[in-house]
Amino acid sequence: MPGRKVGSGATKPGIQLSSVTLLLWLASPPLTRSLVLAEEPGLVLAEEPGQSPPDIGPLLRAAAAPAFSGRYRLGLSFGTSCPVKGPVVSIQVEIEETPAGSRIEVDGRPSDKEDAKLARLVLLREGDHVHGAVSVQGNAEVLGIGTLEGQRVWMQLMADGTAATASGGKVLASGRAFGDLQVSWPGDDSRDTLGSCTARDHSWSLEPF
Repeated sequence: MPGRKVGSGATKPGIQLSSVTLLLWLASPPLTRSLVLAEEPGLVLAEEPGQSPPDIGPLLRAAAAPAFSGRYRLGLSFGTSCPVKGPVVSIQVEIEETPAGSRIEVDGRPSDKEDAKLARLVLLREGDHVHGAVSVQGNAEVLGIGTLEGQRVWMQLMADGTAATASGGKVLASGRAFGDLQVSWPGDDSRDTLGSCTARDHSWSLEPF
């Protein structure tokens, strides 16, 4: 499958973001998710949902930061490479961290009950390194989910970052994300009226709410 055009339009092999790929990965059991390393920090999803994961080292090594748990603010910012930048947006999410086979999984959904049916965050944690998918369903009729700022956001992103301990003792995380990010007003007929960009250098963060 050819790579998807990102940023300036250059084609990057290995970046195979699509709604089908993301949703298949999110729906599959943790031990059947096939992951391969990307060219830059982050992970690319393989297309074979039944393939066993490669050996990428011990995933349950000790972490300096505590476990994720409770209510968080998920922040999303457009990458500096985007020709037109949309607004910075944030979503209130409920997060929990649990062992999943040989892995540690950070699972989050929007606090809003309706939006929780449409969007999900799944990060695999190795020590204080986190990587995984942050996405809204790719169905054409789904135009996005609500943000704390009053806009609507639609995204299909692969996130890579680092967890750390906040001043209050809880864990936070931040890093880069690559993929599609689109922002609009509720009621608009399309997802991108306030900004749309496919790039490798979007920013994301998780902060205790």
